[in-house]
Amino acid sequence: MKWLTVHLGEIAIDMQPGFAMQPDRGQAGIPHLRTNNVSEDGRLDLSLIKRVMPSKEQIEKYSLLPGDILFNNTNSKELVGKTAFFNENGQFLFSNHMTRIRVDEKIADHRFIARYLHWIWRTGGFRAMVTQWVNQAAINRSQLARIPLSLPPLSEQRRIVEILDQADALRRKRAEADAKAERILPALFIKMFGNPVTNPKGWDAFELGDLCTKITSGSRGWAKYTGRGDAFFVRTQDINDGEISGDLLAVDPPSGAEAERTRLCCGDVVVTITGMVGKAAVFRAQCQNMYVSQHVALLRPRPSLESEYLAAFANFLAGSVPVLARFQYGQTKPGLGFRELRAARIPLPPIELQRQFVSQAQNIRTLRRNRYCAGAKLEELWSTLLQRAFSGQVTARWREAHMQEILAGMKQQAKWLTGESTRGGRQTPRLQQSLFREEMPK
Repeated sequence: MKWLTVHLGEIAIDMQPGFAMQPDRGQAGIPHLRTNNVSEDGRLDLSLIKRVMPSKEQIEKYSLLPGDILFNNTNSKELVGKTAFFNENGQFLFSNHMTRIRVDEKIADHRFIARYLHWIWRTGGFRAMVTQWVNQAAINRSQLARIPLSLPPLSEQRRIVEILDQADALRRKRAEADAKAERILPALFIKMFGNPVTNPKGWDAFELGDLCTKITSGSRGWAKYTGRGDAFFVRTQDINDGEISGDLLAVDPPSGAEAERTRLCCGDVVVTITGMVGKAAVFRAQCQNMYVSQHVALLRPRPSLESEYLAAFANFLAGSVPVLARFQYGQTKPGLGFRELRAARIPLPPIELQRQFVSQAQNIRTLRRNRYCAGAKLEELWSTLLQRAFSGQVTARWREAHMQEILAGMKQQAKWLTGESTRGGRQTPRLQQSLFREEMPK
């Protein structure tokens, strides 16, 4: 059974872009949802909210209601199209980079449409549609109205949403468990060594320059050597969660002392010195040639300092930043120079205690790798489920058991879309008639 193909504008009764307003510095006023409030997972993220002091007219025009759909209309090309279902109580408004969508509930389920639009974004379906500027891309209302959708009967839409909600709840629980597991290593560090900032155990502290045989960073001007070769290039974006990414930029380094100076040896610690300063990881690959970029420092510890301990110390959060960031220079463009790194003082526990930590940290890393592999498999299954859901495969057997209900729903769909049904004695408004004419390219 083939689903009906419609344009979003044919089932929408409202597509309203928001308004721009500077946030209140005192964080007073009404929450004003922005691009960061729709996650790449298609969920509403209220962890960071800006508040504004709007006029009465703005409140009336731009308020969100439970059941609304939030579509990210302006962002980088990769992020335009993120979509979330809004189901919050209380007063919320939305910025001009978001579009509020309301669909006719007689023929479309808001949750189904929200998930469908976000699925289109996940699969890259919006990238060819966007209007690209220098630093931004956008989809306007007329483009949004012309997005084609395969629309099953309302009862089947609800069944699909039910299945996806159940699967997504399992993904959310897994993500919560992973977040808790990420706190194990810092907790172990605290238990064994105490807070490295306050050093409550009174370990003797030494400057890093005295605890390392080498502190250096990569060379400038290596861009011409990247994109080819059998070696790899470690950049700031390649160091996250205490690990070096497995997806590195290839590099064909020049021969000579300069390349040898920046080549990593097993046991070296890499530390980001620009951007997000202080992120660290241990280089453990003995059979791979890797080199650090100019934005990454290479630290080679002496025998009295275990690499795993040094990296865990560096990654320990002092407030919201890694502990080594306390030694950075500059405010608008912070960084860590060799002088700051060498002068940074680090508590030095007995080597036997450091080795005990290394042993337990290795077990934690093994568990983390297993979690990552399981998480990647789960995301593959989720992507497959979404594809099957929006192609009708997930509900194939359900349709067979509910054929009469489906046929009745399809008949009702057709009536509403052709304007035969009425609401309150008047024909259902067709938003697309105005939207398809709006902002059309000349």
